[in-house]
Amino acid sequence: MNSSNYINEHSIESKIMTFENLLLPWQELWSKEPLDFPDLVYPPEVEELVEKMIPLKLEELENFLRLEVLKIIPAWDEIQQATWLPPIYEKNFSSPPKQKKMSKKKFHEIEEILNFMFRENCVPNHLFDCAGGAGLFTQEFFQKTTNFNPRPIATLIDKNARLLEMSAHLSKERLTIIHDNFFNLSLESLSEAKKNVGPHFWLGLHACGGLTDFLIEQFPLENHLCSIGCCYHMLPTNWGKQHPININLPLTNEALTLAAKGTQFLDLTSLIHRFKVKSYRYPFELGLRKIYDYKGSVNLRSFPSRIYQGSYGEYLEAAMDRFPHVKKSNFAATMIEFREEPKVQQLITRLILLGLLRHFFSRPLEIYISYHRLLKLARRLNRPVRDLAEIFHRSLSPRNVLITSFFK
Repeated sequence: MNSSNYINEHSIESKIMTFENLLLPWQELWSKEPLDFPDLVYPPEVEELVEKMIPLKLEELENFLRLEVLKIIPAWDEIQQATWLPPIYEKNFSSPPKQKKMSKKKFHEIEEILNFMFRENCVPNHLFDCAGGAGLFTQEFFQKTTNFNPRPIATLIDKNARLLEMSAHLSKERLTIIHDNFFNLSLESLSEAKKNVGPHFWLGLHACGGLTDFLIEQFPLENHLCSIGCCYHMLPTNWGKQHPININLPLTNEALTLAAKGTQFLDLTSLIHRFKVKSYRYPFELGLRKIYDYKGSVNLRSFPSRIYQGSYGEYLEAAMDRFPHVKKSNFAATMIEFREEPKVQQLITRLILLGLLRHFFSRPLEIYISYHRLLKLARRLNRPVRDLAEIFHRSLSPRNVLITSFFK
């Protein structure tokens, strides 16, 4: 085996400590949402950056984010170096054939997992497709192994009955469907039930919330595990207490949500879209707090993109449906007037710029979480494990950190 691809417990612990030392000085920035700063006063070093960004046009801001901000944040080069993961995907990826009813993103993800299986000679006799939804991966897996003897079988597990129904066309001889919440299941019992057809391969693509942790804790040790995490904002609040060493960073819900966001660099097109979205969402949330003294949670992140294509009045109409208890006869007019106040406009600009700075810490937080999971896996296996790697191209699938038990 190539020992450079593997890492032991001590080295994982060292990487975790490196991230903590680098990220702790900036915890005020990434552990809170922009609107959650007390009196909207930022730490001095953050204030300095925001002041430099305010007069810039979007074209200038793109260059500033690429160059200047990286120089100003202390130890950013070290953070970048610690965050870098080796890519193991094919560099020349293609669009799916027309007969494949799936997105380019999904096609790329499936192809890369299958490539990993075949390249590492770990094609299983039994695939457990965990939270596999409509069974797209299982379908491609069956097609790639049609000529195997014996032909591999699969168990597709998901709690979404509607998605599972979409896998009805797959071979009943080769597929078992389990409609249940994954956390209610015993992986050992599932594996024992098909023990005569090992080896087994447990796949989490993508493993939302705590599913990666569950797989690491429960998968039978003689099997293979391959999991790519996502939706870190769905992790329980006590997540940090479940790991082998203490988590010393304040992984608030805001920090976990930041870790779950896209990590591609913000180009000009992305900046324009972000400014449009935030220029609608921030004044709405501020208005609820300042005008109507609203104390509850304001979650508008799940709004579809089309909501931001229309006028602010149309946006308000859609947003108000979620807050019927604060509706007033002149609500829309009041909120529009509030948004147009010069002081509010200035504040919204500052909040958007603050959010751009927070964006830089999305990937480091995700890698930090992933190394805690890798440490748990290494301790359970009691041996070195493969280091983290990027199994998908980040421009197509930003949640691409591979955790695997496969040992060669």
